[in-house]
Amino acid sequence: WKSLFQLLKIHIFVFFKNVLVGNPNVLHLNAGKFDLDNQFFLELAISQEWVFTKHIEALVEYVANRHEEILKERRSIFLLPWFVTHLQGKARAFNAAKVNWGRVLGDGRLSGFLTKEGRKWGAEVDTLYAPMIWDGNHWVGLCISLTDWCVLVLDPNPRLKDMAVVWSLLEAVSKMLSYLVEKVYPPPEDEAYSLELFTVERMGGAYENRRSGDCGPVAVKFLELHALGNPHPRIDGLTDELVDIMRKQWAMDLYKDWVVPVYVGEEMQ
Repeated sequence: WKSLFQLLKIHIFVFFKNVLVGNPNVLHLNAGKFDLDNQFFLELAISQEWVFTKHIEALVEYVANRHEEILKERRSIFLLPWFVTHLQGKARAFNAAKVNWGRVLGDGRLSGFLTKEGRKWGAEVDTLYAPMIWDGNHWVGLCISLTDWCVLVLDPNPRLKDMAVVWSLLEAVSKMLSYLVEKVYPPPEDEAYSLELFTVERMGGAYENRRSGDCGPVAVKFLELHALGNPHPRIDGLTDELVDIMRKQWAMDLYKDWVVPVYVGEEMQ
């Protein structure tokens, strides 16, 4: 996994940071599909600085694009934070429906997303990687296996919540996932899905980041490492110091790959 952490040249980062600090409000339009100002990159690079949904969206998009071919081979996709948030928003209506649960999940945005070419559950995709925020202050990663009917929680700091609390946070989502699978990938003829809840497990033995503010980038890194082929990454060598380096490197990589081409064109890099 250490190959994922490129050696950080401090003098380059210092120059990069000084440019950003001098002009924090400069806005870069359509940088990697996002509109990002210099403050965005500063927040991403600073150790223990809280990152917002837009940071997680950008990191997920960047990681998914970087490993596009590997993910396709492994029948895996990365999902933006809106997916789990969207399901959470439907929890009350879903639980109150009693019957016709599928109708609750049948809105246009969800249906269009689930039937998009190359992302069809069961037919083209077996594993979903999605970030999730708990109580508005803690990011985790979810590895959702459509073959094992399981949600594996990749938690940067598992000491914050015991499994009873984790289950309560994921209960509604685990219920809805089985109905979504049936909706977008009907079972073979003369067969039926059980519609049982997806089981919920939490990865153990991984690096724990107990510092406030780092959970978002660490959760995305956990998702990336898991997606690259290690089903239970212990990540023994990961340290707080390497997380600091990782955040700086990600900020510089996103700027180089997304912002620079806006001004000089990809062919000039």
